[in-house]
Amino acid sequence: RSVVERVEALPAARRALVLPALDLAAAGPTPRAQALEARLAAALRAVGRAAPRGRSSAWADDPGALFVRRVRDELVRRDGADVALDVLVGAEPDRWPDGDLTFVVDVGSWRIVDATPTADPCARELAAALALRLHARDERRPLAVLPGRSAAHGLSNAATAAFDARLTAALVERLGPGVPVRARRGLVERLREAPDDPGRALSVGLAVDVALDAARGVAVARLRDLDAPEAPLAVVEAPLVHRAGVDGLEGAARHSVDPRRLDAHLDAAHDAALEEHLAQAEREALDRAAARLYEGRAADAVRALEDLRARHPAFEARVEPLLRLAEARVAAGDLARALDDLERAIALAPDDPRPRVAHARLCLAEGRRLFLLGKRPWYQRDDAFQFRKAAALLDRVELAPLAVDPALRRDLEALRDALRREL
Repeated sequence: RSVVERVEALPAARRALVLPALDLAAAGPTPRAQALEARLAAALRAVGRAAPRGRSSAWADDPGALFVRRVRDELVRRDGADVALDVLVGAEPDRWPDGDLTFVVDVGSWRIVDATPTADPCARELAAALALRLHARDERRPLAVLPGRSAAHGLSNAATAAFDARLTAALVERLGPGVPVRARRGLVERLREAPDDPGRALSVGLAVDVALDAARGVAVARLRDLDAPEAPLAVVEAPLVHRAGVDGLEGAARHSVDPRRLDAHLDAAHDAALEEHLAQAEREALDRAAARLYEGRAADAVRALEDLRARHPAFEARVEPLLRLAEARVAAGDLARALDDLERAIALAPDDPRPRVAHARLCLAEGRRLFLLGKRPWYQRDDAFQFRKAAALLDRVELAPLAVDPALRRDLEALRDALRREL
């Protein structure tokens, strides 16, 4: 049956108001939605079932207010309607030429009394399983389909909102009038006012929430008793047919209840993208520097790594370029700056043993060189200045964190003892 025929089948004297058609994939009104809305309003007028005002946008700025009884009473008084038609454009991808679902909503109770049937086998299978559980419990409390989420990132989006609409339509068809199902219009906005208490926000005792797992190709629905939310009453799943867009972010700002979670996800995605960019640039610079060192062009290797660190402040906080830069400076004969680079790396990553070990080995090698340089034949006095330089160099090494390399620590301690004897 058409939507108009469904309205005509309602008890006599009921008049329908067409809510502004909502395109789930768009941020605002679209020509397609407006055209569908106009055709539906015209059809209602033709059969004498249109409300006197015929159409209202009075609550478009705050759809969540439609869950407040006095607001709906005002809707009836202003627009002369006791039934609202909620048109969701793009919610049904297969069966209907326009891809639309329409819900016939009782304005007084804000529950759905009829809906366009969905052709989605996943939504129908979940609805059948949930209806069995509800009928077995002889439930009569109102139920709401909460905004579903993508299992990939835990957010709602246009694809999950479309599935929520299809599941709602399937539940209305399966449950009949025995279990009232709350209307979808204004549901997200209402939940944003009390995200931790959906029962109070929506005046329901039961809720269904769905996680869509595109990777596994499954939809998992949980039936929850909002008066005792510790554990779900039932968990059912069905093969997910429509996976397109489930893991994306299209419409996430409009359909997600918790904007903070969306912001956190976007921040994490931005950080991940930045990290990938930095890692790629780092790999390229390290490869260039390694090639220059292999060719014996240590100064060019130093320049390549210095250019990388100067490119963006984020590179200054990365350890690997500092390790390779110290290596290149040693090859270029710049020991002092190599030690400075390694000490910066130690400060950046105190738990990373690589900078500490490299720093200790460099100090040990140079300390040994200075020790041998200070030793003289038996008939000449040793050069104590070289010994003091070697001792000062070893004083820059912390022995305690070098437990990862016991042999290196023993060599350092032996050289320190030899220097003490000479000094």
